[in-house]
Amino acid sequence: MQLIGMFDSPYVRRVAASLMHLEIPFDHANWSVGAGEKARDQLYVRMVRPPERFREPWVARCREQMHGAPGLLEAECRARGSAAWFAAAMKS
Repeated sequence: MQLIGMFDSPYVRRVAASLMHLEIPFDHANWSVGAGEKARDQLYVRMVRPPERFREPWVARCREQMHGAPGLLEAECRARGSAAWFAAAMKS
């Protein structure tokens, strides 16, 4: 089994702890996923979580991913010679 995600995610930590407790072997890929949900996650952290649970490095990384992901996709599309993904999506 491969667990994909960063350990600063409560979900990833819980899954890893459960897998270890159940003695299920797994590989961990320290990738950040779900860049499209980063704006929602930032609002949740600021509005719902208690201040002592707020982690600015996590919020900063979410912001970086949220703003950086579309640019990376555009660059990849240009490198492959295909149409810009965002512009094409906006026309549909």
